[in-house]
Amino acid sequence: MSENKETRFDAFAENYRDVMQTGLGQFGDVDYYSMQKARLTCRWCAVQPGRVLDYGCGTGGNLAALCHVFPAAEVCGCDVSEKSLATAKADHPAVNFFSVGDECMEKTFDLVFIANVLHHVLPQDRTQFMEQVCTHVRPGGEIFIFEHNPFNPVTKRIVDTCPLDEDAVLLMPRETTRLCSGVGLRIQATRFTLFFPPRLKRLDVLERFLGWIPMGGQYMVQATKP
Repeated sequence: MSENKETRFDAFAENYRDVMQTGLGQFGDVDYYSMQKARLTCRWCAVQPGRVLDYGCGTGGNLAALCHVFPAAEVCGCDVSEKSLATAKADHPAVNFFSVGDECMEKTFDLVFIANVLHHVLPQDRTQFMEQVCTHVRPGGEIFIFEHNPFNPVTKRIVDTCPLDEDAVLLMPRETTRLCSGVGLRIQATRFTLFFPPRLKRLDVLERFLGWIPMGGQYMVQATKP
């Protein structure tokens, strides 16, 4: 992401969660959806990972959920926004962090989690973004990408009214899978997710049967690095 992106997200570092929560409104809370995505990742990953990276972790909103579902794993986070990383570090002292593009960071990971990041990347920069992501995945490792579902009218309304998403250019699932394939990743599955808000969480057991229906709030692309 560009320098302007870094600066823009720096401005939200102190109140990112509150802005997200306001944007969701009656449709839920931030922590609920973070946990849902982490649980779906844990459910569908091929093997339990030893090392997990939240790529584009921002202020760390998904890290508690990832640590919960992968208790035996080393969980790390990275981002372009230094102020966001500072907030994440303060809230998650047990997690290791590094800046995107840090050439001193040579570790690779069994699983890379990318939640709602790609739609902030300029379309012409997305291939380069995915190439950078791949440098952090070990051979045989997995990538889980969550993105807003452009087919869902509620999702589109939330995105259109959220200050965090002023720059958002949503991706169709086929574009996300094409990006993954274009950098040599093998697509394992594409599933629509997050069908139920917190007030209907008793219906969550149905999620695994609904992944083919293009009306979930988001979708997930699962890929592996050969």
